[in-house]
Amino acid sequence: MENSIPTDLIIEIVSRLPAKSAARCRCVSKPWRSILRRQGFTDLFLTRSKAYPRLLLAVRQDGEWSFYSTPQPQNPSEKSSLVVSAADFHIKFSKGTSGYNCSYASGLIYFHKMCIPREDEDLKRVICNPLTADNDTDHYILTLGAEELRWREIKCPFTHEPFWERICIDGVLYYSAQHGIYDVIVCFDVRSETFKFVGAESRFDQLINYKGKLGGIKLECERMFGPVELHMRVLEDVEKQEWSKYDYTLSAEIDVFNVKEYLSVHGVTATGDIVLLMKSAPARALFNAFYFNPERKTFQSVEIQGVGVDRDCKLQAFVDYVEDLSINDDAMQLKSSTF
Repeated sequence: MENSIPTDLIIEIVSRLPAKSAARCRCVSKPWRSILRRQGFTDLFLTRSKAYPRLLLAVRQDGEWSFYSTPQPQNPSEKSSLVVSAADFHIKFSKGTSGYNCSYASGLIYFHKMCIPREDEDLKRVICNPLTADNDTDHYILTLGAEELRWREIKCPFTHEPFWERICIDGVLYYSAQHGIYDVIVCFDVRSETFKFVGAESRFDQLINYKGKLGGIKLECERMFGPVELHMRVLEDVEKQEWSKYDYTLSAEIDVFNVKEYLSVHGVTATGDIVLLMKSAPARALFNAFYFNPERKTFQSVEIQGVGVDRDCKLQAFVDYVEDLSINDDAMQLKSSTF
């Protein structure tokens, strides 16, 4: 049509919208759907999203999960500051769907035990995109791109009891475990499908990706009005099992004092900010995220508004969340996969 909007202009405008709005634009018409499903548009949208990563929030109230996201601070220069940020709502799962924690990777949320309404009563492993809608010691992997999507069981050569703390860095999955009487970090190489473990001085509260290296963080507060101590260990050499040590005191920082009994580390951003957030909160509590950068010695408190909490809740947060439209299409392949 003579008065139709030029394709380049459609791409330029829609690529600057939030992912949910951009996805809706595919429903405007068949030509728009064709344009906005092109690989070039998907790549452009992802590139622009990466420039403004977000903090993904998972809030659980009575087994009901709600997902929100909010912008992460971009290189704060002040040593201590307070800002306010609005949270965008993404999706909610019905009450009773899952009472367990979830994990996050590459824009996808993983529930290792979920009840799906109107299906059989067996708990399922579920991978989902937040933009759209047991002590098991067996190990399974699912290889994407294979002719048949199928979970395969693999054997670990040593016995150990896995814990919840885990992270994947450059194709290696690390998770906390106990090997005999010792605290260890188990390393599973996704490419070679091999296991090894490294010793740790103690079990960490959280495993992190610190500038491409495995790190572990433990928070300590000896008394109600005492300082909050942040102890970070970074694995410098896997083969030699050498760890570097860093220790910081945070209690003098803004607002940490008020919530420290609920405080937990939720990850490290690509810019090196350690993110701390409450792991649980009473009804109608204020949500604050704290960004501490050890190198720049900056500390920023972000009050997150728009998270509707009317009951006591549990909270998980995932750093450097990037909105990616291609996940919608890729995740559909997982729907028919079974164990």
